[in-house]
Amino acid sequence: QRLKRWTFVAVTAVVWVVAAAIGLGLYYWWFHSINKTPADFIVLVYLVMCIVAGLIAAMVQYKPWMSALSIALMSAPFASTAAAAVLYGVYFCEHASRCLAGVLPY
Repeated sequence: QRLKRWTFVAVTAVVWVVAAAIGLGLYYWWFHSINKTPADFIVLVYLVMCIVAGLIAAMVQYKPWMSALSIALMSAPFASTAAAAVLYGVYFCEHASRCLAGVLPY
């Protein structure tokens, strides 16, 4: 069985948009909290949930879209980190003197 490329891209994009929102929320919570331990623990739980959900989705046979979902879930922490990096750049550029587009310090 095969999976069309646009289906793979669509599944991955949906998972990455949700992961980016989660990454933004977790970084915002971590940055503004005084006690960082609960935020760090939730990030660890999020990472473990992404890995376990991706591995469980990969075990489904004869469903190519589940394989796409498992790849998207395993790469979701990357999307979360990318979104958090943008938010970090915004916070850093509030204090830096030179920034490109308000996000990238140089």
